[in-house]
Amino acid sequence: MSIITALIEPKIKKMEAHLGVPLDYVRYMARHSMGALRSIGKSEAMTNYRKALPRDAFHVARLVSDQVEDCGTCLQIVVNLA
Repeated sequence: MSIITALIEPKIKKMEAHLGVPLDYVRYMARHSMGALRSIGKSEAMTNYRKALPRDAFHVARLVSDQVEDCGTCLQIVVNLA
């Protein structure tokens, strides 16, 4: 395990506790491709943007889009956050 990966691990554990799902794929990216990890981090900020949209409508839109994309883990995260 590299020093950077060791520094990121506590943040991954904190996110797992917050989201309620294991983030093994994030650990894999941290070990094998920091570029991929940075990219997913940038896109995450975009997916959480809602400005003036009411919170309920925002979560419904995320639930529907994740259900259509058939991402089980992603859908569980959105359900847990909603």
